[in-house]
Amino acid sequence: MAPNEAAGGGKGAPKTKLKLWLRGLPASMTEETARELLETLVPAFTDGNNMDWMRFVAANKRVPTATLYLHLKNEEAVFGVHAKMEGHKVADGKGKEHKVLVEYAPFLKVPRRKAVDKKEGTIEKEASYIAFLEELERRKEVKTESAEAWLERRDAEQKEAAEAAVGVIKVVHTPLLDFMREKKARELRERKKREEERRLKIDSQLEEA
Repeated sequence: MAPNEAAGGGKGAPKTKLKLWLRGLPASMTEETARELLETLVPAFTDGNNMDWMRFVAANKRVPTATLYLHLKNEEAVFGVHAKMEGHKVADGKGKEHKVLVEYAPFLKVPRRKAVDKKEGTIEKEASYIAFLEELERRKEVKTESAEAWLERRDAEQKEAAEAAVGVIKVVHTPLLDFMREKKARELRERKKREEERRLKIDSQLEEA
C-alpha cells in the first residue's frame, strides 16, 4: 500500500504526513537489527538530516510480528523509505521470509521532547555551595575533639534533651543549615558595624560644625 493510500489524517491532522508505520517484520527482530536494516536499505533517508524519531515495538502475544515507527523530516524521505522497503522480504532466524508493509502511521504525532532544565546540575557552581564544601572539608581535618569542645557538645545535648522533655521546639542542625546561619549572622554583624561607624562619623561632623 502506498503511503498516500494508508490510514491517517482526519480533523486536526498535520497537512504533511511524515510518520511511517512499518509492520510485518520478523518476530525475532530486535531494535538493533531494525536499525541495521534501515542503514542497509535506506541510509540516505534515515540519517540525522532526514529522520528525527524512531520507535521499535517487539513482537508480542497480541501482535506476533515486530513493528517500526519512523518520523521523517520531509516527504522526499517518506517516499524514499516507501520505495525501498515496501514489499521487501526480511528473513527470520529460521530462514522464513517476511514481507514488509509500509503505511502512514494511524497517529501522525510523535511524543514531545522533554524540556531541558537549565538549572539542573548548577548547584556545584554556586559560590555559597562551594564555600560550604570548603568549610565542611576544613572541619573534617580536625581529627580530635578537645576537652572543652566535648564539654560544650555534651552541655548542648543535655540542654536539647531538657527542651524536648518540656515541649520546646527543636532547632534542626545540619552542616549546611549551620553554615547558612553562621553566614547570615556574620553579615548581620558586619551591617551593624557599618551602621555604627556611619553614625559615629555623622556625630563627629556635627560636633565639628
